[in-house]
Amino acid sequence: AVRRLASAWDLEGFLGLRSAFEAEAAGHNSRGHFLQAEQITELGGRENAFDWLAAAEAVLMGFYTAKDEQGSLRMRRVVQYIDEAYAENISLEQIADLLDVGELYAGQLFKKMMGRSFKSYLTDVRVEKAKALLAGGRYRIHEVGELVGYQTTQYFCKVFKDKTGRNPSDYR
Repeated sequence: AVRRLASAWDLEGFLGLRSAFEAEAAGHNSRGHFLQAEQITELGGRENAFDWLAAAEAVLMGFYTAKDEQGSLRMRRVVQYIDEAYAENISLEQIADLLDVGELYAGQLFKKMMGRSFKSYLTDVRVEKAKALLAGGRYRIHEVGELVGYQTTQYFCKVFKDKTGRNPSDYR
C-alpha cells in the first residue's frame, strides 16, 4: 500500500507525514527510532523515502503491540484484584486507579478487553462465588449475600435470580 502511494506523493508530502508520525510517537514515549530531516533529504529520492516510511510504520506497529501487551498485563492485574476482593465495595474509580487511566476510559477499556462491562464481570464473579458457598451448605442465604459483597439479602436474591434464572435457595 505504501508503494502505491509513492507515485502520488512528493518528498514534501512525505516530510509532512514523517512529522505526523514523529509527533504521534513522541506523545507515546518513542525510543527515537526516527530519522532526522537531514537524513531524509539524503535518502536519494521518493522510493527510498517510502522505504523509510514502511520501516517507520513497522516501528509504530511494534510500539502499539507492546502497548497492548502492557495493557493486557494491567488488565490481568485488575481481574486478579476483582477475583480476590469481590466482597469489597469495588468501584470503577478503583479500577481506573489500578489501570492509571480516567474512570470513563477504564470502563471502555475493561469492556474492550474483557468483552463485558466491569459491573457485569464483578456481578458474575460474585454470583459464582455465591453458588459455591450455597452448595457448601454452611451459610444462610443472607450470610452468603454479605460474604460476596451485597449489603441486603433482597438485592442479593434479585441479582442472583437475574443472573442464574434460579433462586439462591435452589442451590442448597
